Amino acid sequence: MLVAIFIAILVVLASVLIHYEALRLTSDIIPRLVFHPQRRILFVLMATLVVHVVSISLLPSAIFR
Repeated sequence: MLVAIFIAILVVLASVLIHYEALRLTSDIIPRLVFHPQRRILFVLMATLVVHVVSISLLPSAIFR
């Protein structure tokens, strides 16, 4: 039980760090884009979606170890 809690905490921390870094990198890239503002929003949404998929993929790898 203690191991499961520790793994859950690690997965949550990894997810938070991945989201933080992705949002930081996205906010650095956005001002340099020469896209129309609506396409910039689409870029941010797609980047966020990819980061969510990466974070979600952490869970099965943590569960099945």
